[in-house]
Amino acid sequence: MSATKGRTSDREKQASQPQLADLAELYIVLGPRVAAARRSKKLTQHRLAARMSCHQTTIAFMETRKLMPGRQFMDRLVTVLDISLFEMLRAPDPWELTLKVGRQQTS
Repeated sequence: MSATKGRTSDREKQASQPQLADLAELYIVLGPRVAAARRSKKLTQHRLAARMSCHQTTIAFMETRKLMPGRQFMDRLVTVLDISLFEMLRAPDPWELTLKVGRQQTS
């Protein structure tokens, strides 16, 4: 009987755990996720910016992939939008990544 029988390997554990997006993926999907979360709360960019104590252009730049927010800003954002930080930073599904890249190229 092998010593590893019945144990889960590190590789198997990593495969079963949800993954965070890498930086390149975040640049593609974070803006649309923020916009979708904002819209689901029925907030305008101006209203969200007021709640975040920032400018509306900051929200617009983030949603259009011209700005990558820092950790403190993301912490405040997920609190205001009442969404988990993991949901914002999770690795995209392959179709989500393809859809966003396709839109970006056609724009």
